[in-house]
Amino acid sequence: MKKTPKISVIMSVYNNKKYLAEAIDSILMQTFKHFELVIIDDGSIDGASEILEKYALKDRRILLIKNKTNIGLIKSLNKALKIAKGEYIARMDGDDICFPSRFQIQVKYLNENPNISLVYSDTMLIDKNSQDVCRSRRPQSVKKVLLNLGRYNFIPHPTVMFRRSILSIVGEYNELCKNYEDRDLWIRMRDSGLSFGYINEVLLKYRLNPKSVNAKKDESYWFSVARTCLRHNSRRKGLSYLGLLTISEKIKIVLRSFIPNFIYNLRLK
Repeated sequence: MKKTPKISVIMSVYNNKKYLAEAIDSILMQTFKHFELVIIDDGSIDGASEILEKYALKDRRILLIKNKTNIGLIKSLNKALKIAKGEYIARMDGDDICFPSRFQIQVKYLNENPNISLVYSDTMLIDKNSQDVCRSRRPQSVKKVLLNLGRYNFIPHPTVMFRRSILSIVGEYNELCKNYEDRDLWIRMRDSGLSFGYINEVLLKYRLNPKSVNAKKDESYWFSVARTCLRHNSRRKGLSYLGLLTISEKIKIVLRSFIPNFIYNLRLK
């Protein structure tokens, strides 16, 4: 009889051929091996399906489900949740990169803290070429993060690991909450009295993907990257992108760089 995995990693893939192998490899090379990887191929048309099929054939921990048509991220994640068998659920996206010890560290944390329902970590932001941009910034206080969920989501979705059992309390992702399904779920967890944990360590490389659903279509890519650096307290790194910007973009970044970050932080409770 097949042993039930400790972790179910859920991933929805729609295209992302360019980054997919790197993302899957980072999961398969985890130091913690007792997991299943549930991948929903949501109607990919760029060659990603062929990559997924090859991985599913060579590693029995991968369970590949193909949607006949594109149904969207939220429905695909809920589909993966219904299939998942692990005690813990870990999220992952097809363009990010896990650090090798991510699962080991998070499982240890949840095992040692039975009162914690969900744990998240810090990230290293990377660009479209897989180069490090800067470390993400967030309040160190979990209480402050939870208080501000109505305005800011400081819990990176692909870093979370949570107990599958809590789904019986809060339910699955809300299909009406397009582009903020994760924050909606965190709010429902918080309002249900569930406890969150934070590991102040970078466990994942989070890609600033120009094709992401969260990418701003009215901004050039490198301007967005530079602005993101400033928002994450990395002034020097933000200014290093000036050579890739238009004159008007350079002016905006330079002006923004002179505004102390504590002014932005004051918006948090």
